Amino acid sequence: MKLDVNRLLPDVARTVRRYGFAVILCAAATVALIFAANSSSYGWYAFDWPNNVLTAGFLLAALYAASGRNVLESGGGRWSGLVAAWVLPVAVLAAHVVDNSDWVLSWLLFPVGAMWLTLSPFVAIGRGEAREAAQQRYWWFAHRAIVTAIVALFGLCLIWLGLWAIQASLSRLFGVNVEDLFGKWIMPLVGGFLTPVYWLSTLPTADEVERDAAGEPDFLSRAIGFIGQFLLIPFLLIYSAILLAYAVQSVVTWQIPVNTVGWMMLGYAIAGAATWLVVFPRFMRDRWLVRVFRRLWFWLTLLPIALYSLAVFIRVDAYGLTDQRVLLVAGGVWAVVLTLAFLVRRGDIRLIPGLAAAILLILAIGPWNLRNLPIAQQSARLDALLSLPGKEGASFPPAWTTAQALQAMRIMRFLDYGGRQSGSSPFVQDRDVLADILAAHGVTLNSTPGDRVTAAVGLLGYGGVTEASPPVSWPVWNDLVRVPMASPVDVRDTPASLGPISLFVDQRAAIPGHFMRLDGTDSLAIASAPGGPIVQKIELSEWVAKQATHFGSGDGGQGASIVEPWIDFELGDIRYRLVVDALTLRLDGQGAPAITSLRGSLFSSVPPPSP
Repeated sequence: MKLDVNRLLPDVARTVRRYGFAVILCAAATVALIFAANSSSYGWYAFDWPNNVLTAGFLLAALYAASGRNVLESGGGRWSGLVAAWVLPVAVLAAHVVDNSDWVLSWLLFPVGAMWLTLSPFVAIGRGEAREAAQQRYWWFAHRAIVTAIVALFGLCLIWLGLWAIQASLSRLFGVNVEDLFGKWIMPLVGGFLTPVYWLSTLPTADEVERDAAGEPDFLSRAIGFIGQFLLIPFLLIYSAILLAYAVQSVVTWQIPVNTVGWMMLGYAIAGAATWLVVFPRFMRDRWLVRVFRRLWFWLTLLPIALYSLAVFIRVDAYGLTDQRVLLVAGGVWAVVLTLAFLVRRGDIRLIPGLAAAILLILAIGPWNLRNLPIAQQSARLDALLSLPGKEGASFPPAWTTAQALQAMRIMRFLDYGGRQSGSSPFVQDRDVLADILAAHGVTLNSTPGDRVTAAVGLLGYGGVTEASPPVSWPVWNDLVRVPMASPVDVRDTPASLGPISLFVDQRAAIPGHFMRLDGTDSLAIASAPGGPIVQKIELSEWVAKQATHFGSGDGGQGASIVEPWIDFELGDIRYRLVVDALTLRLDGQGAPAITSLRGSLFSSVPPPSP
């Protein structure tokens, strides 16, 4: 009997015919993953060179091979299609296996490949209606690819949970251990081969995309459109108002946003571009909120992007480039180009992922990549500082101001962390950028363990220069107690005991005829009824200040004795003394002491009324 694969497994047969090279690469990745799992006691998730490099490299090449097949199907140039389908995947695999960050940051090729996959069937730009139709088809293809990728990953998680449940059941009920079978054979097969091949089988052909774009939207498309219209757009418009208000405040006060605010503005631009993609299809354009968003969005980004660009420029000018600042600069270029393109009515939704992929590709390849560019720029800054004229006419060491010495120290710390490289693969050479720069100026940096930067600064004659530590910004809690025998309290003027009392911030405790609570952090408030008006407020700031003397002591103040462990007050003609047995104080970032809880016993000059 002849086995008819086309009849028994039509989706598999069609996928193999369509994406044959990609399927072969997935199979190679699976073999590498199984080999890695069986050569390690940690199972299929244990990665080391070369097994992890080969596994990830084959999967990365499969992604580019599938993209190349889409280029061939789109009717593009024959030679360009062949290069994309066969040459490019092999080049990507070689770059990943060599794993030399001096020339290629292969991990950046993964997001580039994902964006290239969605764009690959629609590389022709077109004009007029043809361009609009290409954008609509791109939306449907990207929509299907992203959704089915999420489904594939969810299915992989379900399979893992199912296998774990089966393994646990067999082990507990029958004493059968199948952990090696599942962990070293089945899971690598499912994760390395079946999951990516299933995903490839869901990618639509050109005819299927054309049919989807021309037909009525399905339930899932409408659901995504609903999320874009009623969740993403309202939140984005509210956030736009917040950022615009912050931008106006920055202009008025001349406070340039830096650090996390810069990332917030970049995230804002990315979220807006993603929302633009979500609500792009024709069936969404007649919605009122979508029309408002499409009309206003890129105008709303102008002021935040301008401030963002200024802030990044000032930061880079003052402190130089780091990998994060390079990403900020790249994100700013992406946002500016995208905004200008849409404002002059030359926008194309394919430009959103296409421009991002092009920028990431530039940062991934060559001696100017994301890792090397900051090292080269910071090395030049350090070399310029070391080349300054020396002290008292000498040629070396340089005569630095304190600010220049601190700047040099920061650069050295960056280079000491990012400029050292040891051979993680046979193709990577060891290097030590900081040691090389100092050696060029006649300073030998020892390779012994320790703070090399402090040692280098000392060799240059600036050993007394240190970077100021930032002030403590987190609260510190200290518990203080009263030792009864060591700290007796005189209650002869208030002999009537009213019993124990515990006070917390804004939580009341009953005393005869009144209610007492800690009001804020430095006072006691007494009211005649729960929630009623305050009849007396007892200031404790001076008393709290006495307790704060324990902060900074050798034991941190924990368990220290309370200073003057009593609080006196009067209500009418009755005198009260609160004997404090335990106290919790908080010291915030500005050094201000505050009470968070207080326990003790209350005494009065007259006995409590009889019940």
